[in-house]
Amino acid sequence: MISRKEAYLILGLKPGANKYEIENRYTVLAKAYRGKTDEESEAVIRRFTLAYDILTGRYVEPEPEDPRMDEIVLGRKRRDWKNLWEYGKVPALITIVVVGIVVAIIYSITSRVVPDYVVQLFGTYAQETQEPVRAEDFIRHSNHYLREIMEDESGFPLTDEEAEERADYQGEDEWYLIREPQVVVNQYYDGNDPQLNYASSMRLMLVVSGADPVDLLVSDLAIYEAYVEQGGFAALDETYRLLREKYPEETEEYIVPLRYTLSEDVLPIGAEPQEQIYGLDFTAMQPFNKLGIYGGSQVFTIPVRSGESNQTLALLEKLLSESDEWAADEDTVLPTPTISPTPLPTPVPTTAE
Repeated sequence: MISRKEAYLILGLKPGANKYEIENRYTVLAKAYRGKTDEESEAVIRRFTLAYDILTGRYVEPEPEDPRMDEIVLGRKRRDWKNLWEYGKVPALITIVVVGIVVAIIYSITSRVVPDYVVQLFGTYAQETQEPVRAEDFIRHSNHYLREIMEDESGFPLTDEEAEERADYQGEDEWYLIREPQVVVNQYYDGNDPQLNYASSMRLMLVVSGADPVDLLVSDLAIYEAYVEQGGFAALDETYRLLREKYPEETEEYIVPLRYTLSEDVLPIGAEPQEQIYGLDFTAMQPFNKLGIYGGSQVFTIPVRSGESNQTLALLEKLLSESDEWAADEDTVLPTPTISPTPLPTPVPTTAE
């Protein structure tokens, strides 16, 4: 390292020159040697740059070389390994994180249980626990009624795909049973994060449009009335007829059929508008209250792309056949939270077929 006196001489300045003179002299020298790459010029540049750093307080004394850094480890000097770590640790950590995320995604996909019957609730509902275990167990136990429907060959006829699968099935004929039901509650709370409310609204749009497959959709009356006119629900006339045939008194007491006439704008080309049942209002029973999902109105609908099914028929038969157990109790005080008004629906694009 050179002294300050030598630094002044290198820059061609008198000792004690002020900051302006130092800056000006350095600028002149830098311009004079700009673009020169020969060894002699580079040596001069390093020399007057060092002098400038010393006089302006920019010079930092380099750490003494550690002789151990020249030791060879796995074919490289320790110094080389240190440099590799300093400059490569961030990319290496990013790579590790990315690989970890990919592995987690692959694991979640391979280990995920795919539900074979999905129920989603939208509207003014409160859930007593994070996992609706009781509701899912109830759906699974409706298999008893499903067996009866299939054995009696009542209910809805099998589709070609179902008939082929049933014919090819080896062993006990239980391929149609509900084994892995899933219940999802989408709530709209007063004071809830607006983004979460928006996400629930978007999810409802996907369900009604058929982009998110759902077998049974339960909503409050406000959501039903907002979406039925868009043609997103399947007609339930046959389901209602079968329920009245088998459970006439219970159907009359606990179900209000909600009829509506769709406009030609949302009907397939050539279809004539007619009044049909698109919702079954179970508010008089409020069955989900006994399953840990509390709410007022409970309208049962089926997204139009899912259509009526024996599985849903069996589920409704279980409710009606055990109506005394599932009907709302007037003496029970339900822990219903304060709920904000149901948000306006997002319009569902319709395509005439």
